[in-house]
Amino acid sequence: MKKKVIIIVLLLIVVGIVYFVGSGFKEQKSVALRDFTVSEDGNEITMRVELNSSIGHVRSFKDKGGAEK
Repeated sequence: MKKKVIIIVLLLIVVGIVYFVGSGFKEQKSVALRDFTVSEDGNEITMRVELNSSIGHVRSFKDKGGAEK
């Protein structure tokens, strides 16, 4: 009986770890541009973003094109 409880607890821990690590690779759609700067030569843009949710962070940016509406 004790062995079954330990196995169930370990499985729950593994599932929890996989969920939290795996969710870090999802595309975050609740991001807002807070500020940006353009270098003097115009070759580099630095963007400061913030998340509208309490979980996650921004690792990279993907330019999907499009025009301002």
